[in-house]
Amino acid sequence: MNVETEAPARIESPPDPTFVSESTAPAGQGTSSSLAGAAVALAAVAWVAFYTLTSFFFFDDYIYFREAQSQGLSIGFLLQPLNLHLAPGHRIADWALQTLAPLDFGVAQALLLACLGGSVLVVFRILTTLFEPGLGSLALTFLYGTSVVHVGVTQWWSAGLQSLPSGLLSLVCILTWLHFVRTGSRRAIAVSVLSLAAALLFYVKPVLVPLYLVLLRVLVVEPDRSLRASVVETAREWRTWLLYLAPVTLYALVYVGAYWQPSSTPSLGLLAEFLTISWQRVFVPSVLGFSLAPGSQAGGGETPALAGQLVVLAIMAVTIARSRRAWRGWAFLVVAFMANALLVGVPRIADWGTGIAYFYRYYPEVTFIVPIALGAVFLRVRKPGSTDGDVELRSFRRHLPARTYVLVVALAAHLIVASATAEEISDASPGRQAKPYIDNVRSDLARLDEAGIRPAIVDGVVPDFVVASWAVYGPPFQNRHSEVLSLIDPTLRFDRADGPLFEVADDGRLTPVALVPVAGGWAPRLFQEGTLRTSGTTTEGSGDGLCVRASGSTTPVELRPSSPLSGENWYLVLQVRTQQPLSVSVDRGSGYGSIPDHVVAVEDAAGDRLVKLGGPHLQGVRIDVPTSSSVCFGRLEIGLLAPGG
Repeated sequence: MNVETEAPARIESPPDPTFVSESTAPAGQGTSSSLAGAAVALAAVAWVAFYTLTSFFFFDDYIYFREAQSQGLSIGFLLQPLNLHLAPGHRIADWALQTLAPLDFGVAQALLLACLGGSVLVVFRILTTLFEPGLGSLALTFLYGTSVVHVGVTQWWSAGLQSLPSGLLSLVCILTWLHFVRTGSRRAIAVSVLSLAAALLFYVKPVLVPLYLVLLRVLVVEPDRSLRASVVETAREWRTWLLYLAPVTLYALVYVGAYWQPSSTPSLGLLAEFLTISWQRVFVPSVLGFSLAPGSQAGGGETPALAGQLVVLAIMAVTIARSRRAWRGWAFLVVAFMANALLVGVPRIADWGTGIAYFYRYYPEVTFIVPIALGAVFLRVRKPGSTDGDVELRSFRRHLPARTYVLVVALAAHLIVASATAEEISDASPGRQAKPYIDNVRSDLARLDEAGIRPAIVDGVVPDFVVASWAVYGPPFQNRHSEVLSLIDPTLRFDRADGPLFEVADDGRLTPVALVPVAGGWAPRLFQEGTLRTSGTTTEGSGDGLCVRASGSTTPVELRPSSPLSGENWYLVLQVRTQQPLSVSVDRGSGYGSIPDHVVAVEDAAGDRLVKLGGPHLQGVRIDVPTSSSVCFGRLEIGLLAPGG
């Protein structure tokens, strides 16, 4: 549509058989219609919150919070790839939450639920703008609000922060575009384009919004026009589409140039398998209110999947047979689904496999297409001359047709099934295990602080339900205690042997430990005995221990126990004076490798570091003194950690 000259489109539609009977109520009752939509939104938010408030932060959440904490708010941080995405809006929200309410899941949930509630309200406004308001619009809004996809996404901060703000802004873009179509308002189209640009600050999926608008223009807005005429009219409105392509094109150029990391293109067979799983085993079941776990094909999962497909196919066949325009709504849904699925599948299948189809985080953007598409199938298009909000619900004092009772019963059945599914999704959330873990760490740190104890934590790997090993893309390795626990207390010390030492159990409890030395001791004595060896450098004994100076090249300092050590979980206490990182390598019986086992960073000049050597065998430890530097060694001891302290 030409923004400057063309008049607003008018929608005309003759009476058409619909599943839900709609009617125009007395003027002046638009307020109660808005209240009904708000009530549905509040009910949907309460329903989702009931199943998600028991979750907690997990996986990527801690990674993004730690990046925000360590880097601070800056242009570099905002533009840093977030799981290969350009998402400065996500970065700002991560930083704000970690700064103002660190690891406060209640605040995080309030933000996500506010976006969800706004999305439900905007979906209702889109439906009542496109179609005659009434019980049908409310029913489709209710169906959207109680989607199990919302439960899966809202219980995970990182996934929710990608999809919910971008989804809300995408819906605002669609709604204001519809207002522009009806009124020709320049302000409306400006808000629409700006909403699209803002949505792209959180996620890549809004690049598909211009496609949704074109599909709406061709298939939904004027359903009684021939397809050819609609396509021709849409093409004439190229100036309008250029406004939407501008932010998308700019985003795509930046994304491809700086963030895109191409992977292998999946085969057609894998792509077909992914699309089948996405549609048959995830998307359609989510619309109907149930879910199928990965690998459930062999455990009876095929029966509900097949039943769901038969239900959808039957509804498609009946509606298309009864209405000559119903196919347009189904076409809108299928094309939007395919676009979403391909945008996810093509770059990810080769790396992650077709199992990524089971992640609900990839479906919120197509979930809000469902009520619009079903409205195009079942509801009458708005009549000419009606304005948003003027048409009201059918008075409940009037006789309701039998089909309305059928609709209410169907929605009640959907809610029952969806509630049972939401409970299963909630129970499976890793956040339910991560919460007591973090709570235990917090309570034990508070107890030690009250006792005046400044603990040092033995660094290790957090359980997979906190940060899964597959989510780690370090270094720094984001599933280490030093990364996760620093979000609770940024002053914590890790792997320090000069104070009270504690290990973190798998349940988050802190246990005091102490090193039981088996080999080693004071460096000058070890050097005199020949247990500690170095060559090609000047050495001297002093009050600081044994000082080793490397001149022209890296100089090794090797500690070899009198006899090989066997067993697991060996540790080295490294007492040094240096300001240079030190590389530590371990000989397990086959010599030292070309790559060091550890790089020990010494935060201050004097450091008593605890270095995990592991096992199962240990014949020697080598510390490399960097070129043109001097390191003074004090205590060098190899031992095992034992309870106590």
